[in-house]
Amino acid sequence: MAGTLVAGLGLACLARVHRPGQLPLAALPLVLGVHQLIEAAVWLGVDGRLGPGPAQAAGRPGP
Repeated sequence: MAGTLVAGLGLACLARVHRPGQLPLAALPLVLGVHQLIEAAVWLGVDGRLGPGPAQAAGRPGP
């Protein structure tokens, strides 16, 4: 899945941060990758290829 690759690149970006001010920009690929993984879980649940538990947890709005 693309989300796994993008999240991995995000971790690599975070590993190369030298100053705290660089953290927000370096974290963007990781945030995007996690978003893609959650979205994939929702769509797999819609297609019936993922059980209802994980699909509902991925599609549940935050607190």
